[in-house]
Amino acid sequence: GGLPVVRITLAQEDLDTILAAGNEQSDVEYLATFRWESPQLTAEVDSIGFRLRGNTSRNSRKKSFKVSFNTFRQGGKWEGLEKLNLNGEHNDPSIIRSKLSWDIFREFDVPASRANHVELYINGAYFGLYINVEHVDEQFLNRYFGNNDGNLYKALWPADLTVRGGDGDAYRPSGGDRRPYDLTQGASDQEGYDDLAAFINLINNTSGSGFRGAIERAMDVDGFLRAQAVTVLTGSWDTYWFLKNNFYLYNNPATGKWHYVPFDFDNTFGIYWDGISSGLDWATRDVYDWGHPTEERPLMERILAVPEFRERYTYYLRELLESAFLASRLESEIARLKTLTEAAAEADTYRTLDYGFTVQDYHDSFTAPLADHAHVTAGLIPFVTQRYLSALGQLDGGSVAPLISSIEVLPERPRPSDSLRVSAKIETRSIALAQVEYWPDVPQRQTVMMVPGSGDFYHAILPPLGNNGTMDLRIRAVDGAGAERQSALLRIGVDDSKPPVYINELQARNETTVADEFGEFDDWVELFNASDIPAHVGGWSLSDDPANTDRFVLPDVFIPEQGHLLVWLDAQPEQGDLHAPFRLAGAGESLGLYEANGLEVDYVSFGAQVVDESFLRSPDASPYFVSGSFPTPGEPNPIVESVEDGPRAPQSFAVYPNPFQDHVSIRGGAFEVYDVLGRRVHGRAIGAQPGAPGIWDASAHPAGLYFVREISSGHVTPVMKVR
Repeated sequence: GGLPVVRITLAQEDLDTILAAGNEQSDVEYLATFRWESPQLTAEVDSIGFRLRGNTSRNSRKKSFKVSFNTFRQGGKWEGLEKLNLNGEHNDPSIIRSKLSWDIFREFDVPASRANHVELYINGAYFGLYINVEHVDEQFLNRYFGNNDGNLYKALWPADLTVRGGDGDAYRPSGGDRRPYDLTQGASDQEGYDDLAAFINLINNTSGSGFRGAIERAMDVDGFLRAQAVTVLTGSWDTYWFLKNNFYLYNNPATGKWHYVPFDFDNTFGIYWDGISSGLDWATRDVYDWGHPTEERPLMERILAVPEFRERYTYYLRELLESAFLASRLESEIARLKTLTEAAAEADTYRTLDYGFTVQDYHDSFTAPLADHAHVTAGLIPFVTQRYLSALGQLDGGSVAPLISSIEVLPERPRPSDSLRVSAKIETRSIALAQVEYWPDVPQRQTVMMVPGSGDFYHAILPPLGNNGTMDLRIRAVDGAGAERQSALLRIGVDDSKPPVYINELQARNETTVADEFGEFDDWVELFNASDIPAHVGGWSLSDDPANTDRFVLPDVFIPEQGHLLVWLDAQPEQGDLHAPFRLAGAGESLGLYEANGLEVDYVSFGAQVVDESFLRSPDASPYFVSGSFPTPGEPNPIVESVEDGPRAPQSFAVYPNPFQDHVSIRGGAFEVYDVLGRRVHGRAIGAQPGAPGIWDASAHPAGLYFVREISSGHVTPVMKVR
């Protein structure tokens, strides 16, 4: 549908001031109107702020600009954004390299700004082909990390992450001094920087034996290595590893880890000035010895010195070369972008002002270096081909065992009766086995198979620890070639201080079971206090979104000892203090209960629900959940050991108890049981009488997750065998 058009209108004298010689470093914003025109959207926003932006580009003749929607309007946004960056890309004759880089970073799961080409008009005059780039701010942080409460530092030259001093004062700006680390989001300058100083001290001064564990606890190492893999293949030298420039560090309070966020990619794919460091060819440079030849870059150097981290980096390079940087695929994308932007680029007279690029230079830059412009050292397409081939030849040989990271055990503070939810990221080219090995205070090893989730994550459920219990566990993964890796051991212990309040029962499809005070049959959840004293739950919260734990804050209320509290999940908060602003999904989802400080008290996940059946612990506070047509809102839950414990519709499908030890009852007609590898391990005859319970004797099968499939409906229920 063509390129979007951005039109900026402001007083001509203000525009003249912005563009005047001597104003290059000014950040003064001028009142303007912003208009967006595209086949999908036409919109106009008045009272925006408009100014110059950039570093060296401020001195170029084709300027870059910043649009701010919240300078003159408090809280102002457009399409959820507070700011936009309009980059002139004056170094790049193709005006494509930066856009390609942003897209590759994002496709490779690296936090990076969204970007697109636009035609820019200011006061009716065509200023040329620009790249519209998302600003890294609180909206960006929310989108990638689910929060914006941490400190965000913008790092510019000479941000090499070497130690400058013992505390935040060594990094904090003073007077007119520009330090390489600018705190752009989070605490004030006086309150910030101590966290950055501590992180840089960890990078540089942690002992060799302790570095691997310390840096993994402090930083998203996988995200950093993914970013460096893209950096190397795109030849993005104007970043941390080579030029100690152009990146952000975000101290994420939700994970307790630092995240690396790259930016500014106009100097990529063969754009380079030999005077910076002579004799470098970014299309062939060694992917392991890629940084500055004479200066320290301690973060990358120390990480690559850890053999497992080097393996991860190798794996990411290979994965990238087979996906987003596959030469044939990238060349097709270059051709598509050239077709899309060609007319706008040819009409862009500002593009010619800084280096004298001609229209022919524009076309030639896709296929060859420009002899009259030494900084264009390679044609865009030949660079991709050469970098692809050279990188493939430089990768460490041998297979890389599965990579295990991001291990999480929930709840973080397990009660004696809480089942443990284990998840881990396992990256491999093919997987044959993923399991949790655990030792529940006994010398005999137990195992549970992990099942795949979204992305590269795998999950398992472990049995409760019991009173005063502890457990050692680790993840074991084996790939299709037999290469194996085990994670380090983790020790989990019971937290006796965790409140004994449970999500005890819920109903997501209530049509006739129980009505609220308005006579409406809505979703509900029952909380149970298992202690012998009243539990004050005022200020606690319920949420079906783990990233937003305070969707519904409970009023100032007590749950009696051994008592129940019913909360209506009906999206009608106006009906009373115990009516939440959301509903449950009948198709299945999760629900969490949290203390006022955000710590998890209880968390349950459930599958598709049947009308007027409930999902409940059996009995109250039990680690075992069952589904059935015996709801007991506000009353003690029954002990369900057979179908006679509660009336059920003749054709309803039930699997109980769940989790189980050696035997599980299955009602609903013919069924099959599969393990996590998709192998059929049990089947009941098709002619079995509908409604009569079947028994699966699983005593000969290992503990782990299995799937029970009702043949007539195809409905699948996961069940967990525990020892």
